[in-house]
Amino acid sequence: MSQPGQFVEIEPFLLAMRIVMWQDGDSAIGKRLIFNTTFDSEILPMKQILLAGLVSLGLVSSAQAGFMVTIQPSSDLNDIVWTVSWDSTAGASAPSFIFAWDQMDPDTGTVASLNPWGGPRPSSLIEDVGDYTSYDAGGADIGQSPSIFGDGVGGVSSSPGGWGVGPDDDGAGNGDDLYIVNTLLPSSTTFPSSGSFIITIPGANLSFYNLGTFTENPDVTVIVTDTPFNAAVPEPSTFALLGIGGLALVGYGWRRKRQQAA
Repeated sequence: MSQPGQFVEIEPFLLAMRIVMWQDGDSAIGKRLIFNTTFDSEILPMKQILLAGLVSLGLVSSAQAGFMVTIQPSSDLNDIVWTVSWDSTAGASAPSFIFAWDQMDPDTGTVASLNPWGGPRPSSLIEDVGDYTSYDAGGADIGQSPSIFGDGVGGVSSSPGGWGVGPDDDGAGNGDDLYIVNTLLPSSTTFPSSGSFIITIPGANLSFYNLGTFTENPDVTVIVTDTPFNAAVPEPSTFALLGIGGLALVGYGWRRKRQQAA
């Protein structure tokens, strides 16, 4: 019997597919779950093979748990790009709180503009992420007001619009914190339980960040890399879909060849 993580050899008429899902685990890079699925193209019609593949694709697409953040230079190396997504706010110590934010200067970490969004906005605070930054969004170290990098101010832009991030060195050595803010939603709105955005911050200055993968908070993964951002890279689910289609075509071609030989 095969063990999880192994991919054993099988007879030629069986198609084998391995789906890899990442979820929060005990190690710093997460736990890998392996699904080994075999299809007998003599017994299963191709429609069923494709259906099984789509179900597996759904497993891949739903693999994220909590917050996923990647911080890296832009493709032209002139800016810093954050890619943020979440399917749950379970990892947040304050999933939804209302606060009036100031704009942070990316070159110094100090306040550049006071309350430029005109009032309190829905926010989410995620604590003890890991020591990924030396920025002080919370102002604990140098006495400044809480601040973020927010869409539409100081050359910062997000897609979709209205999002902001506050990297925060908590100064206590317990793992840095992270603020996520929507600058467009009114104060009466609850912070969304799921979402995604990309935010670009002027100035390619990684000196305020520490390279590595940070998973101190089991519901949050922060990756800081010096690899430039590439918007054209397909999502993992796209690769999975291509793989499923390729497997189906191989199985169909083998089946036709077998039938013609008979």
